Amino acid sequence: MATLPADATQASGVTPAAAGPASGAPAEVVQQVMEQHFRSAATDAKDPFSAAWKDANVSIRYLNHMSPLMLGIIQRPGTNASMEERKAALDFMIASTDALAKVMSDSFGVSPSAKAYDRVELNSMLSHITGQIWEKSTQENQQARVDDFVRTVATVFADPEFLSKRQAHAELMMGKMGYQRVDSPETMQTRLQLAMYQATLRFFEGVTDQRLMNSKGLSFTFGKKKAAVVSAMQADFGGAMSTFLTDIKFAPALSNDQRTVVMQSWIRHASEIYRGEYVASTQRVMDWFRAGEAISKEAFENRFAKASSSLPDVLQKARAVTVETLSDLVAVAGFDVITALADQDAQPSPRP
Repeated sequence: MATLPADATQASGVTPAAAGPASGAPAEVVQQVMEQHFRSAATDAKDPFSAAWKDANVSIRYLNHMSPLMLGIIQRPGTNASMEERKAALDFMIASTDALAKVMSDSFGVSPSAKAYDRVELNSMLSHITGQIWEKSTQENQQARVDDFVRTVATVFADPEFLSKRQAHAELMMGKMGYQRVDSPETMQTRLQLAMYQATLRFFEGVTDQRLMNSKGLSFTFGKKKAAVVSAMQADFGGAMSTFLTDIKFAPALSNDQRTVVMQSWIRHASEIYRGEYVASTQRVMDWFRAGEAISKEAFENRFAKASSSLPDVLQKARAVTVETLSDLVAVAGFDVITALADQDAQPSPRP
């Protein structure tokens, strides 16, 4: 796992939790994280332009851009794909995403520098859509579906009336009303808890994914109610995130607000990986018991019974893949470079 510089400062005004295994309840996970990472106003960093925060910002942007594309490759074409095939898929998606970003930035950029900035920002946003299209497509229609997305965006954004009609809505969505800076334990708790609840919504998307449905439209849920599966996923994911986040040692220069931004980003990406691995693992379970039909009715029934009791194994695999993949992504995105800057970040940095 990527590690960041140690911050020995203990949280002020946060009640310590009882020792023992981490619970998956979002409130308890957030409580454990806050005990480790929230600092009092007296010890919180005051310089918003520290080198550590600049590096973290760049790393978050790269993480936002690459992780959904990598996730699409991991889940489809599947674990049997060669590295050459995966690299070719990544090259295609990067090129397609950038082509989309260029079309959109050229449409509403007011200057060359603004267009270049918009293109970078749009790459991160559009990679999530491209990655999901790739994940849910087949080898036969993958390029056609991405190309259709590119053509649709190009057509829509070529229409000046479309942009002008939606300018007011865009200004509303891009305003600062939805952002509240962390200046108290309550604000950090609210933002992190919302991130955990949003993860639960992604788990519901996984449980109800069309790829896990039979011809009658019924989802395979291991003989349980959908809500019970989502609850089990939430608890398992909560335990994984509690361990991952509390093991992180942030640079002293990062404020409570900046730490919260980083952790929100990691929770979001981790929930996407967990959802994707749950769907992929459940698909493999379904393929296995369906293959029993070709053997005999008894073989199918025996396999189905075993499959219905395999939810703990599926969740264990999803948890292991999530922690490993997120750790790799955090390292690749460059969060480890903060380690080398710990000494200089201990002192206020001059503004750029």
